[in-house]
Amino acid sequence: MAKDIKFEYGSGEMYRINSDSTALTQLFMLGALAHTSKNEYENGKTKIQYATDEEGLKDSIETSSELLTMLHDSLAALGVLLVHVERVETEDYMASMGWLICGLSEICEQVAFNQVEMQTALDQLKETNQSQ
Repeated sequence: MAKDIKFEYGSGEMYRINSDSTALTQLFMLGALAHTSKNEYENGKTKIQYATDEEGLKDSIETSSELLTMLHDSLAALGVLLVHVERVETEDYMASMGWLICGLSEICEQVAFNQVEMQTALDQLKETNQSQ
């Protein structure tokens, strides 16, 4: 099943979220949302705006959750591999695996941060819609 997300600040086209593939493919879409977000300051409060609508935010938050689950599972699998495989078999790959763990951890950190930001923006959007 695929979902479309509209990028309002872009060319007006929809972006397809393909849930049949691995969650890693969604990094580009989530990164685009993060890098096109805007922070505005009103009455001492920060208002976060994303280049999508309410449904797009909901779908992106859900996609972020799926991505975080996949990343955490991948990190756990690497940990199990490092513990249970004989060191002589992994010796030549230790530096690469270390950098992989580092990179996956950094991606987790960014996705989690942006997921909180998107949830905050969604909550603000709902609050604005209710007050109108």
